[in-house]
Amino acid sequence: AYRLGMMYANVDYAKKNEQEAIKWLHKAALRNHPQAQLHIGHMFANGKGAKRDMVTAYAWYKIAAAFGNSKAEELIKSRRNSLNQDQIVKADALTNEILNWIRRNLRSLTRLGDRAACFRLGEMHHFGAGVKRDLPIAFAWYAITSGRAYKDASKNISVILNEMTSE
Repeated sequence: AYRLGMMYANVDYAKKNEQEAIKWLHKAALRNHPQAQLHIGHMFANGKGAKRDMVTAYAWYKIAAAFGNSKAEELIKSRRNSLNQDQIVKADALTNEILNWIRRNLRSLTRLGDRAACFRLGEMHHFGAGVKRDLPIAFAWYAITSGRAYKDASKNISVILNEMTSE
């Protein structure tokens, strides 16, 4: 979904179609793809494929940042001052709503044997995104995917083991 969304967003690959781009990037973002989440934020911030909406853009930046996307973290810092307190409260509520939806959706997909969903749930617990940070649970989700075309899972297991032993 992410690649298809980027194809529609980028005129070099296909006829540019921002509505199709946002549709496919949104699907990837809801499957917890941090780059898609960042791009959705950009599209809302710039009114590309959707009505310009800085509250929604800010929420998607926060979601991407929750998973360690440093560009999203920078955008949150730079854009926070352009929002009033009411908008920040709305963005925070939307962020939590989306993260809860992502978590529920990923749990459903894990029941169907979707290993990518297992990896993404591991990330949610590892980074404390939408759930309480819980390294043992993150470890368990990563272990399910480790060695099965998810090299990042093995790397993240090592990171968690180091974090757990240093605490």
